[in-house]
Amino acid sequence: MFKHAIKRRQLLARLAIGAGLLSINGWVASCGNGSSSAMTTEEHISSWIKQQAHPVKTTDPQAPIQDLTALRPLIGPASIVGLGEATHGSHELFTLKQRLIEFLVTSLGFTTLAWEMDWETGLWLNDYIHNGKGNPKDMLYFPLKAQEVLDTLEWLRAYNADPRHQQKVRCIGLDLAASSWLYTQVTQYVQNSFPKLYPTVEDAYSDFRSLTARNNISEYAQLPQNVREQYDRQAQSVVNLLQEHQTEFELHSLPTQFALALQHARVIAQYTRVQSKAGKDNFNAHDIAMADNATWAHQMYGKTIIWAHNSHIGKQTDVPQFYDHVMGEHLQQRFGKQYLAIGQSFNQGEMNAAVLTQGARPVVRTFTVPPARPSSYNALLGKTGYTTYLLDLRQAPEPAHTWLQNPHPYLDGPASLDPTQPIEKQIYGSSSWSQTFDLIMHTQQVTAAHTLGI
Repeated sequence: MFKHAIKRRQLLARLAIGAGLLSINGWVASCGNGSSSAMTTEEHISSWIKQQAHPVKTTDPQAPIQDLTALRPLIGPASIVGLGEATHGSHELFTLKQRLIEFLVTSLGFTTLAWEMDWETGLWLNDYIHNGKGNPKDMLYFPLKAQEVLDTLEWLRAYNADPRHQQKVRCIGLDLAASSWLYTQVTQYVQNSFPKLYPTVEDAYSDFRSLTARNNISEYAQLPQNVREQYDRQAQSVVNLLQEHQTEFELHSLPTQFALALQHARVIAQYTRVQSKAGKDNFNAHDIAMADNATWAHQMYGKTIIWAHNSHIGKQTDVPQFYDHVMGEHLQQRFGKQYLAIGQSFNQGEMNAAVLTQGARPVVRTFTVPPARPSSYNALLGKTGYTTYLLDLRQAPEPAHTWLQNPHPYLDGPASLDPTQPIEKQIYGSSSWSQTFDLIMHTQQVTAAHTLGI
């Protein structure tokens, strides 16, 4: 999954540059020929931002969370909250997420944390935060293989271990998986609960099980299109079979056991479906799968927090050349006002990213991000004088409303960077933030996350 995620993020980030440059030109043109007009507009918007900002005292996850109480009315009826991140490798962005998670869990009763990681890893981490089984450092992989993420998991483990907390928090992974372990979960469940169907399930998986279990996406992609489509139909046939015989399965197992086995089968089918498609259809199927898994978590376990990149939790795509619709847009359509998207923003600092070299193992490097481009969202949000703050984008007056409706460049750090190319050409996207996010958490300066490797 790592290579697949890296390639996806790298491609999206590079193609977003053109949109970002066009956005700058559009902003300059809209301000007229003189700089005074632009400054007057910026002053109006900066004044509104400063008036509406809810300052956050610290990014330290050990600090009390009273400074986040402004979130309560802003979140309102939302029962599924997307927490975005502007990079996959900045310390303050990760620690702010931990603070937000603590607030959502302890103050608003959220019970599930859904990560931008593969489904199986999410299950192993869930076992750790409930039972202490395994070493989470060995389970994580870049970009989430960072001390800050480990600290969040340790907080969740401590929370669950406290007998005062009757409602425990769960972890799940949102992304694709088709490991040998996952196939075994499905086939063993069928064998134990309805053995008559076991040969049918084994036969459906037999053609592609060993190939997908190796998680070699490039190898799988080289298969003929018609073969990949056939494998997808076979994977989906298992899902259909379980659904058709739900009553019989639940006679011999708990409904929750059936629900989990069915979800395992769906995740395998998601993998084959995404890999049966190419180009834009591949990207679209990927975010539909993540939205489906988030929806399942919400239906099964209740109020859900999503930990993912800004590009996934947003309510519209920021790279329409590849995505027609992203996970956040699907969730908004399904949940309406119950879905809330909180994006992250910063002005300058450091980020970790993977460096990919042909034929070599990826390595993690720290990159310096210079101050945000003038007239970018990040630059304007950086003029308030606050170090860190929360901003509601939904009720902006003019001229801020129009400005937020129009696309502008913004810092959008990918999971991988090319050190031979200027960083500014790789870290900007362009979109309308008021159409993408409900709230923004801005912090002025970030440092590199404490990486634990690939």
